[in-house]
Amino acid sequence: MTAGQTVCLRRVAYLGLSREEGLHQSERVILNHIAMMCKAPLWLYTCIFLMTAVAGDKCLPSNTSCWPTSDEWESLSASLSGPLLFPTFLNRAVWNDAIKLKNRRLSITPACVVMAQVVEDVELTVQFAASHNLLFSVKSTGHCYSGNCMAQESLHLDVSGLNSIVEDDTTNTVILGPGANFGEAA
Repeated sequence: MTAGQTVCLRRVAYLGLSREEGLHQSERVILNHIAMMCKAPLWLYTCIFLMTAVAGDKCLPSNTSCWPTSDEWESLSASLSGPLLFPTFLNRAVWNDAIKLKNRRLSITPACVVMAQVVEDVELTVQFAASHNLLFSVKSTGHCYSGNCMAQESLHLDVSGLNSIVEDDTTNTVILGPGANFGEAA
């Protein structure tokens, strides 16, 4: 166990939580996706979420005392390679496409959407969500028929733009980005 893991586990123990307690199922799925995509250990992202707040105690847009200011959102947007979209975005077709789910019977509207283009967008978005204690959700290529990839009023991260496919002939392996789908990989 590394020093970082030890410090994290001590903090988690202080909160009286195990690594997985206090996380919604959707947050566990998010953490697994991010850990695989960024090649970072799952415990690190679990710590980020456990240290910010227990699920249900997240900052929502209706709480102006904790919701990020427009300057903070602009700063995040300026640091991203991909766009940061809000429901008031002028191009409704782009917004509607960003929040579209496979199950059309579901109507879930996040507070905003980051359309990640590079791994650094993912890292910045996770850090921003953690530092502001925001409800956070992630969608990759689909597999979200029940709607568990998107949360109402969340900072939503769409990683479908990270659709790289890298073949390594020396090891006879293929590395797929979280946005790659089977049709592209075949």
